Amino acid sequence: MQSQPSERAAVVGKIDPQLVDNATKTTEAVDMAKFGSALFILLVGATDITVDAKLEESNAFDFGSGVSDISGKAIGQAAATDDNKVWIINLKAEECSKRYVRLKVTTGDGASGAYQAAVALGLDPRFGPASDDDLTAVDEIVT
Repeated sequence: MQSQPSERAAVVGKIDPQLVDNATKTTEAVDMAKFGSALFILLVGATDITVDAKLEESNAFDFGSGVSDISGKAIGQAAATDDNKVWIINLKAEECSKRYVRLKVTTGDGASGAYQAAVALGLDPRFGPASDDDLTAVDEIVT
């Protein structure tokens, strides 16, 4: 019997769709002790400014201390002309040296800013189904 994709992938972090200018946004912490890998997807709509994104890790769930960048896990800077594009960052658990990871998106100071949203998926759950670890924001799963 085949499993549903929602049993293999959990929505574990997000940045709600919004216009951002001269600010930094982050996803929720992803507990890599629960997943073998994660996928971070950044969507940028209309923009008039640069956008940077990278993965950070910490042993503190609230990222209050010991925060560090994960080497090689940053996008090439999105330019002010990169309207309506998508960036994807893959992460395997063995690439982490700390338990929790998050996507950090920093938007420059433009005339308007950048419309953006992001989602973090926990993949290859150590204990299934993955949907057991979905954010409470997940309203419905249709099979």
